[in-house]
Amino acid sequence: GMKKGIDMFRNDVGQLPAVLKDLIKKPKEERASKKWSGPYVGDETTTEVPEDSWGGKFMYKVTQGSKYPYELYSYGPNGKGSPKDEWITVWD
Repeated sequence: GMKKGIDMFRNDVGQLPAVLKDLIKKPKEERASKKWSGPYVGDETTTEVPEDSWGGKFMYKVTQGSKYPYELYSYGPNGKGSPKDEWITVWD
C-alpha cells in the first residue's frame, strides 16, 4: 500500500516524498526527479493518490526528528473530524 510506496520512493530517491502525489507523478524538484522510477502506488494510468477504504484522503507529513520519519494516517470510517482515537495510522 501507501507505506510500501513511500519506502520504495525513499530507497530510489534518497529522501521522503514531500507530498503523496510524488508517489504517482515525478516531482518537479530536480534532485528527486532524477532518481524517480515510479509510480510507487497504482500504475501508469493513476492520476490521483488512492483513497483509504472509506473513500477519504490519506493524511501525510514528514516529521523528521520525531518518533517516526513521517506521519501517514486515515481518519477512519467516520471521516474528517473523527476523534483521533479512530484514526488509522501506519505505525499502529
